[in-house]
Amino acid sequence: MMKPILVLRIRGTIDVRGDIEETLERLNLRRRYNATIIPDTPGYMGMIHKVKDYVAWHPVERGIVLELLRRRAKVGGWRPLTDEIVRGHGFSSIEELADSIAEGRVSLQELGWLKPYFALNPPRGGFKGPVKRQHTKRGVLGRNPELTAIVSDML
Repeated sequence: MMKPILVLRIRGTIDVRGDIEETLERLNLRRRYNATIIPDTPGYMGMIHKVKDYVAWHPVERGIVLELLRRRAKVGGWRPLTDEIVRGHGFSSIEELADSIAEGRVSLQELGWLKPYFALNPPRGGFKGPVKRQHTKRGVLGRNPELTAIVSDML
């Protein structure tokens, strides 16, 4: 099974082409600093490559999934996620849900009771590179192995 991917929207909506804006909405990245976890499939990777100038992505780790679920996950009515809510949907705890998501057994899009994205704050201390360049050119966008540290600064 392929490891899921953490995707973070870095740039906003000013002067965004219509097809790119629609792709960002389909990825549940409607606003700047929204993050989501998607499966690593060819369809999703095609969408990621289409919006590569607006997002950063990297394979997800269990620790960051657990922190996102504990601190930023919301259910209907914008209520925070609790162990009681998770138990009502077939998981024993938030940790088990995090393991299932990190291992790719379940995706955020399949969980209808949980919001499929996380609303984050801007990173403390700012981004370490320009937000208009790819990571390969010392920027933040694209496939970024430092994404876990960036998201930790945003929690």
